[in-house]
This record gives sequence, structure tokens and C-alpha cells, in this order.
Amino acid sequence: MKKEEPTRTIGVVSWLVVAVLSGAAAFELALALGAGSLGPEPGDGVPGERVAAIAAVCAIVVGVVVAAVAAWRGYGVLPLLAPTAAAFLVAFFFTYDRYFAPYERRYSDGGAASLSAILVVAGFAAGARVLAQVKPRVGSAATALMLVVVLLAFIVAGGGH
Repeated sequence: MKKEEPTRTIGVVSWLVVAVLSGAAAFELALALGAGSLGPEPGDGVPGERVAAIAAVCAIVVGVVVAAVAAWRGYGVLPLLAPTAAAFLVAFFFTYDRYFAPYERRYSDGGAASLSAILVVAGFAAGARVLAQVKPRVGSAATALMLVVVLLAFIVAGGGH
């Protein structure tokens, strides 16, 4: 196996992760801007909301593995991984919480996570992007760490429901 093949695979998978996270972030942004409506009963979310969240979580987990492997093998990882995951997190934070349906209460309205915490995570994700460009191996490790932090922040922001 040539040295180029693993880096190509890492690059392709990284782009797939970014594509899925971009789609999930766009979906959550549309919801945050008022597209769709919550159902009449608590727990009734917008159709597709759970699919987007599950896809994003799966993409983040794959991104963690890819970034960790890249760091371990000495490769760089796509710098867009951490910021794209953070964009999904920020958009999700401003969507309506289906737990409180039919009332339009957002996760940002006194939920388990604060806006400042979400912004700190997003800021560090931007830092991981810069690091991934400047020092690829270290940036890959920072990206893996930031993806884990984004995933934990997503769980906290969702309040466990």
C-alpha cells in the first residue's frame, strides 16, 4: 500500500463527514429560523429532526475515528471537520426543543447549556481548524478532541431528551 492511499481515504471520509454535518447544520438552521412545526404532543418534533441528529452524531463519531487515526499515523486531517461540527451544534442550540411541544421553547431558552459555553466550544473548534492547517498532525489530534467535546456539548445542550 502506498503512502498516498491512506491519506486519500482519510480525505474522502473527512469530506463525507463534512458533507453530512453541513447537511445536518443546514437542516437545524432551517428549523431554528422557523421551518417546520412541532407536533401537538410533548416529544413530537419536526419530521426528519431525529434523522438529522442521528446522522450528525454518527458523522461526528466517524470524524473522531478518522482524526485520531490521522494523528496516530502522522497525517493531517481536513481542517473543516471541527468547525462544521460546531456549526451543527450552534444551529441545534437555537432549534425548538420537542420535549416542550407544542410550546416553542428553544434549547437556548434556559436549557442545560449556556450560550457562552456553546460559543466557547465553537471558538475552540475554530482553533482546531487553524491548528490543522498549520501543524497537521497536532491539528488532527486537536480535531479528534474537539469533535468529542462538540458531541458532549450536543448531549448537554439537548438536556438528555
